[in-house]
Amino acid sequence: MVHGPTSYLLAPSAWGAGEEIPVVDVVQAILFGGLADPSTTTYLDVSLEPDPLTRGWRVRTSDGCIIGAVEEGERQRFEALDRVHAAGHVPTTVAGAQIDTSRGAFLLDVYLPPAQLCVPRNNCPAGRAVLPAGDMYPVDASRGELDAAELAGRSPGQWIVGLDLVRDVVVASLGGRVLGPLGDDDSAALAPLVAGGAACARAHVLEGMVGLDVSAGAPAPLPAIAEERFEPVEAWHVTDFPDGTWGITVERDRAVDEEDRAHPAAGARRVSSPAAGIDFTPTTSFRASAVTYLTEVEKLALLRRQDSHRGSGRHRAG
Repeated sequence: MVHGPTSYLLAPSAWGAGEEIPVVDVVQAILFGGLADPSTTTYLDVSLEPDPLTRGWRVRTSDGCIIGAVEEGERQRFEALDRVHAAGHVPTTVAGAQIDTSRGAFLLDVYLPPAQLCVPRNNCPAGRAVLPAGDMYPVDASRGELDAAELAGRSPGQWIVGLDLVRDVVVASLGGRVLGPLGDDDSAALAPLVAGGAACARAHVLEGMVGLDVSAGAPAPLPAIAEERFEPVEAWHVTDFPDGTWGITVERDRAVDEEDRAHPAAGARRVSSPAAGIDFTPTTSFRASAVTYLTEVEKLALLRRQDSHRGSGRHRAG
């Protein structure tokens, strides 16, 4: 039996924020045929299939009907989805249909997270499933094993993280390292979902902030795709120079302790020295240095003139 492409479920938003991608050439008959309710916004499960003719996406409903298309310009903004297509999977998400009363036709929009947070940069660990997206749960990354530089190297991005329950506290981990714990209230809310010990969740890392994107529901497997190449940030490195010497470059945060940093008091006045004026008057040292740029003949002529000036005003005894 030949199986079709595997669905790759995307989160329709990141922490509740997303983009509405307009669908063109909407097949109105499908929507008016009972799929959508004209009195309210109807949410549909759709898949995004590459269209080799337009270089955009064909938008299909869950039963396989083409309901519209997304133009090439919109698709180009979400290059990360090409990794899903390259792995032989079809990304699925949610679309919203609502009636345009001025035209008497349905408008259709596909919902996706911001482009940089659209597709996970890593895969779900083997044997685990991913909880559905929904609400934001902050992770206290200051109590984790990743420092500020390592978090910055993973930002912005969506990551699949493991969730474990440790003494009634939900702890998120990434790549075998502790990313951080959740607060007491959030841990209590997610504990029933994590108690099985095989759950993962989407986590968004953005400007040093880490938050889970989770809602109550059954976890689902997430097919593997090509992981985005990630270059870890080194705290220090050694450079060898051609003359045999070497130097060590250290990240500033690692070289300076927090207690050694200057922290001006609130309301302190900034003090700066005025810019020193430039004196363009030639000095003796300037004239002396200028001699080095004269030819030998010019140097000799200059010395003779200096000797003649020193000898002027003197009288020789007869």
